[in-house]
Amino acid sequence: MQGIRTAELKILLDYLQTLKETGSYHLPQDHLALINEKEKELKKIYANYQFLLKQVSEYVQLFEIEKHAVRGFLKKNKHYLKVDKRVNGRLKE
Repeated sequence: MQGIRTAELKILLDYLQTLKETGSYHLPQDHLALINEKEKELKKIYANYQFLLKQVSEYVQLFEIEKHAVRGFLKKNKHYLKVDKRVNGRLKE
């Protein structure tokens, strides 16, 4: 799984900002509008990405809690696992 690097986002936003500042006199108006649109889109994508990362983190924590609960339950009841392998005192074949 690949993530979005904050440094890479910052570099892209910096380039767009520099282009907007230095090229504002030379760039056509539609290019300036496109720069603003791309800047907003990058910020929106990154905000959604951070929100989803928080959700994934919460699910991982829930999984870890359940995993420990199940392992504790299995540890307390492992003698039943040994009994299930035998039928009438003999091992299942």
